Amino acid sequence: MALRVTEAPPRRRHEAQSARSKLRSASASAARHPPGHRSELGKSAVRRLDEEPGLALFFWTGELLGKSAKGRVALALETCGFEILETMDLDARRISAASGDPLGRNSPSNDALATMFVGFDLMAIRPSPELLERRPSLDNDRIMEAEAEGRKVVRNGLCSNAGSESLRSTDNSSQAWELIRLLAPDREAQLRSAIARRKAEFATRFEVVRDLTRRGRRSKVELIRYGAGLAVKKTFRHQCRRYLEREASFLETMSTQRPEILPVLERGENYLITRFVEAQPRRARFLGQGYPKLMKLGQVRAAADLLRFLFSRGYDPVDMSPHNLLVDATGRLTAIDFEFLHKSDEAIDPERSICLGGLKDDFEGDWPQEGDWWLSDPYRLRWFAHTGLTRRRFLYGPLWLQRIERAVNYPAFLATKALTQVARRVLRGFQRHPRHKERLRRKPHQEL
Repeated sequence: MALRVTEAPPRRRHEAQSARSKLRSASASAARHPPGHRSELGKSAVRRLDEEPGLALFFWTGELLGKSAKGRVALALETCGFEILETMDLDARRISAASGDPLGRNSPSNDALATMFVGFDLMAIRPSPELLERRPSLDNDRIMEAEAEGRKVVRNGLCSNAGSESLRSTDNSSQAWELIRLLAPDREAQLRSAIARRKAEFATRFEVVRDLTRRGRRSKVELIRYGAGLAVKKTFRHQCRRYLEREASFLETMSTQRPEILPVLERGENYLITRFVEAQPRRARFLGQGYPKLMKLGQVRAAADLLRFLFSRGYDPVDMSPHNLLVDATGRLTAIDFEFLHKSDEAIDPERSICLGGLKDDFEGDWPQEGDWWLSDPYRLRWFAHTGLTRRRFLYGPLWLQRIERAVNYPAFLATKALTQVARRVLRGFQRHPRHKERLRRKPHQEL
């Protein structure tokens, strides 16, 4: 999306002092609540100042970012659920003075500039008690996640002299609005108006039976009453409508050719509605531990057939895995979630696909940032435990050989996983033992 860059107007001295006083008061009040008082931590500065969670300001200090670099940082923040409403170039010393805390490891130089990203999250997540112990005034779990993603841009060499702390953020909406009033007062009304429009667009007019959203970085998923029955409504964030266009177009095209692909019942500017499938669980439990459940061989072969069909027509469902394959009570297979579908002009070699073979350095499409770890080897990390087959046997193996391989591979996989779980439990128990803690306490610190 296009990013507007503006210069914030100067403020009078007494206004700056007033804003700094409010911020220090809010920080001091949050610091008075010890980590053990969970009820007080949940209130934080947000409830005191009556601002809903969602707004966050991200500050980049160091080199002044160019248009391309700003786009890369904005994209990193958007992958975590923040829509970048605006960007501004500011004097870094003014930001430090306003926040009462330097925004980098080193104090900014006299002529240092900083870029401020104004981010808004429609579905703020309440921080966990563990997270609140680290940052008591935090009002949205995604803020720290977005900071981490933004700092990856630093590590990837975006700026030559930027440190690991070059991207910093506000802790909560109240603090963010205070800084907006201090640094860009003429933008406050416009920003509040934009946020109100986003909330209105995102609202659901159907009766919601159950919220099916998991992390919600790109969309919310709801089970709704639709006509005489139930359906699934997927509503996309404003900055993620390209995912809607990609998925809806694919469903409308392929649902007439494959029974595993759901048809679109209704489509709007920011949502689509499909039939509801009551899926069977993909995990089994044994001795209190969860284990991947082996798919029936007929379902495995149906999944392989669907993938070969899609690859032959140039479609690569980048993040598809058994987690996206629903099996109802009758055993029928249904594939869902095609936000990251990639279309090529030519047929795709199944073993070289991103879906089964992993990300390539020259890939220029979208992929889920949260899946960086498993997209290095998706078949081994996400498919094997549910198929019990090597990738080549999954794609091309005859029925009799698949039966033999599954009978050998899956029990061996379960045994390895069970032993790993036992080893982890023993290690955790050892680490919690008082004698072990005492030895660690007495052991002199050694620099590595």
